[in-house]
Amino acid sequence: MDVKYATSGAINHEHYTLVQKVESAKDPGLADEAIIQEIDAMRNRFHKPTFASSSPYCRDMLLILLYCETAMTFEPPQRNYLEFALPAAVGLAEGGKTVSDRRVGYQYCAKIMPPDHELQLMLINTYRKDLESHEEPRICLALDALIQSSTADVIPAVDTRLEDLLSHKSVQVKQRVMTTFRRLAKHDPEIVRRTTRKITKRLQDNPVTEAAMLLALDLVKAGVVASGEITTILVSLVEIPARSRAHQTPKAKIVAVLGELIDSIPPSDRQPVAELIMRTCATSPSDEVKLACFRALARFPIEAMEHFVASSDSPPHPVSSIKLLLFANEPNKQYTALACLLALPVQIWVGTSATIPAQLEETDVHRIMSFLTSTDSTIRVMTIRLLNRVDPGILMAYLDQFIASIPSPSGHTLAKCEHYASRAVELSRQLDADDGAAFSSRVVTTLVAVQYPREVLEEDKVTRDTAYLDAAKRAGLGAGVKAVLEEAAEIVLGHLREESQDFRASFTEALCQSIFTDAGSVTPTAVLLCAAVACEYGYLLKGLQPQDTLRCKQFLDLAKDLDATKKVISDAKSTTLPDTLIAVDLYTSRQAELRKLSQAQALTRVTSSASIASSLRSSRPAQRLKYDAYEAPSPRVVSPKNTAGRVRRSSRTPSASTRADNSVQRAESHVDKDPMAQTLSPGRLALAVEDGDLKRLARSQQKSPTGGLLSPEAAAARIDLISLESPFHVEPSSSSLQPPSPVSHAEADESFHARFRTSWELLRTTSRGWGESSPKDIAKHLQELGMMIEATELDVFSSDGGEASDELLGIALGADNSVGAAVRLRPGEDDSCLWILKCDSLDLRLRIRQVLQRER
Repeated sequence: MDVKYATSGAINHEHYTLVQKVESAKDPGLADEAIIQEIDAMRNRFHKPTFASSSPYCRDMLLILLYCETAMTFEPPQRNYLEFALPAAVGLAEGGKTVSDRRVGYQYCAKIMPPDHELQLMLINTYRKDLESHEEPRICLALDALIQSSTADVIPAVDTRLEDLLSHKSVQVKQRVMTTFRRLAKHDPEIVRRTTRKITKRLQDNPVTEAAMLLALDLVKAGVVASGEITTILVSLVEIPARSRAHQTPKAKIVAVLGELIDSIPPSDRQPVAELIMRTCATSPSDEVKLACFRALARFPIEAMEHFVASSDSPPHPVSSIKLLLFANEPNKQYTALACLLALPVQIWVGTSATIPAQLEETDVHRIMSFLTSTDSTIRVMTIRLLNRVDPGILMAYLDQFIASIPSPSGHTLAKCEHYASRAVELSRQLDADDGAAFSSRVVTTLVAVQYPREVLEEDKVTRDTAYLDAAKRAGLGAGVKAVLEEAAEIVLGHLREESQDFRASFTEALCQSIFTDAGSVTPTAVLLCAAVACEYGYLLKGLQPQDTLRCKQFLDLAKDLDATKKVISDAKSTTLPDTLIAVDLYTSRQAELRKLSQAQALTRVTSSASIASSLRSSRPAQRLKYDAYEAPSPRVVSPKNTAGRVRRSSRTPSASTRADNSVQRAESHVDKDPMAQTLSPGRLALAVEDGDLKRLARSQQKSPTGGLLSPEAAAARIDLISLESPFHVEPSSSSLQPPSPVSHAEADESFHARFRTSWELLRTTSRGWGESSPKDIAKHLQELGMMIEATELDVFSSDGGEASDELLGIALGADNSVGAAVRLRPGEDDSCLWILKCDSLDLRLRIRQVLQRER
């Protein structure tokens, strides 16, 4: 985004910066991350006690949120994701200082507020106040808001006032109020009855005729007003010459509404209306009016139209008025002519009726056929539809001739092959609109004709001419043989998305059968289509074998990795299909074994820390242990609240022995606070193994009074002297406790840091910011968050490896033991924290960010 702020149209610098981040993001994930950060910042501002809707910044903030709502490409995690600003929006709609401010409030409510929201009542009261105002801008503002968004609850509060506004002196108000009646009629059709007394006056009120016509049409369809009076007024409006009409309502719209009323006009009164429309078509110079007349005539029954056209005193045939448009060079005029012919039943102009001769001459037909080669795809498609409606045989003969005339791809470029294939598929799509198998057969035939090389040189010596072949290769000749024709593939797949399930199933079955059984049907584009439809619509088939689906999956995997594809081909014994399939199967099996091995190794690393926790859990007694040889310590239950989420940052001191002595003194003087005596959950255990004091305490307790290491028996006895106490009181029993297995701290430490660094490199979405709390407090809250996320456990560790020594590291483990998020917490000044988060899951990222950005 290279637009300067002064010329950007941004409402403020914050809006300009956000748009820059979104527009310059390298991928949608980064753009969504910027939007999420902005929404979180806005939420904090709106929740501040000092914020009020009268703030001069409220309007700008709502506009930025509306931009976020429009620009976001992700599904909001909650339905009420942006509803936090609704109170301010309602307040701004009611008490804004300017109409522009109020409009922003109404706009936000229309976009964000659900119909059942508790603030709807306050919004309805605001509607009523604005409608009862004597200021035209406020009335129009409320009417615009009702047109854009309304509920059934608003009707009793505004219906009487809306009826009065039909006689308002302002044209803008009268136009909007009639549109509001039409919109509210979707909630309560009876509300339009309030307009019956004034609708005929409004139809003759020149500036508002267009809005009145649409409301009158709704009244006729609802049976509230008879069609005779409305039709008479519309016919009189059509008969007024354009130069004499003072109002601005286009005649094409009047004719269109008149056509909508045909079904409600009695059959005896239809002929004058039809003759009026035919006469208007013949005399009007406007292409828009001509097209509206053709579409209005198509509303009449065919028998009635044949009678009207065949009558001797009827106006000229409508088709005669559009012949000149067929020979125009402008695509818009060609479109009008084809649209007119498509609107009118073919019996009326093609010459199949005994009473109506053909209206097009030979030159006209040739001109229509020439549109099949038009450079405008819309003109081509309309021509194909028209010819198929007249006689499918004409289109079928043209397609056969077109396919037969396609030259060998050896002498053409890829672009030329794309041209031939896409044009043939356009024709096939219309011919086989109801038969998926037939469409598949024509697609395969087309692709074989376009991509299968054939001999085009008569003399072998020319074929063996190396210089000629090199020149052809440099010119791109023959590139379409081994390439995928993307344009043709897009047309086929797009057509399948628009068709029924039966059509998709028959197409998929026929295409797969052709590719798997007929080697002559195999082309690069056909194979790609086969793989795509087998993966997307294979569930619709009953006879598709698992081996067929496997082949499609193998093709898609290899198509994503060109180097792997080249290696598979080079490893094959020959380039024949059987040897190539064997090489593909070998490559697939090797990749599967490598994935299993990688998963097993990852699982081994993951379970190293879990095994430590498991050993301690299995060795933890269900009761307190008491020994006769020693005096039992005073019973004191350690509260889980005091031990939850304890995180320590390792600190360096000059003397390691001093640290160890201090740790031992603390442990001996405070038995109830001894880290080794605490009951650890699996999540806290992973934290505990990173605690520097705990490491030193464990080492000091393994030493004899003389400074040497204790024997295993002595160490076990030493462990037995510790009072291991459960947080839950249970009755003592005579069962004995086996000493726990020795814990390898180095193994757990290496496992965590290896997992952290691996996940830090793999996770792609990064966000960072400052937290107002210390790393220790944030880590504690993150541990609490770990218990709230579904099937996840959040562990926070302090680093002593490649990261800074005063950092805290954390990982979020999913239910499958995979790392879903990684976070680094670095202390800042004034007990703050710089955090860096990597997480690819939007929901998990939002949850963690709420903790990281929380205020003290």
